[in-house]
Amino acid sequence: MLMVKKVVSIGILIIVLSYLLVINKEFVFGIPTNNAIMKENNTARFFEGVEIQYETPEQREVIMEALQDMLALSEVKLRAKEYPDFYRKNKTIKIEQVINSFFVADDPKKALNNDFYKELCTETVRKILGELLDKLRVMK
Repeated sequence: MLMVKKVVSIGILIIVLSYLLVINKEFVFGIPTNNAIMKENNTARFFEGVEIQYETPEQREVIMEALQDMLALSEVKLRAKEYPDFYRKNKTIKIEQVINSFFVADDPKKALNNDFYKELCTETVRKILGELLDKLRVMK
């Protein structure tokens, strides 16, 4: 009888540990789970339906350069990249300021967050940025 209880206890322990491992495999092994996949991509959400506003051809060129950079540059290079500031002579701005200056979200609640640089490499964001870049190339 004691042996049966030990076997049952070990079996239950294995089941519980297996369940916990499945739930936490992203934490333990770095493997995405449905919870990680379902996490909202704020960068994609921000750029979906965004309106690009500019007044001069020079501003349009900077916006296009920024879109190309978001698609091509590593996080380190993109963080270091500087763009001309059209409001302050001989000054530069970072990518976040370019976005805040020329990209208007269709919902004021949409905003970029700390995951911005990591989310740039997702397929969804890359597709949206590519479409925005294509639209700007057509517009002259």
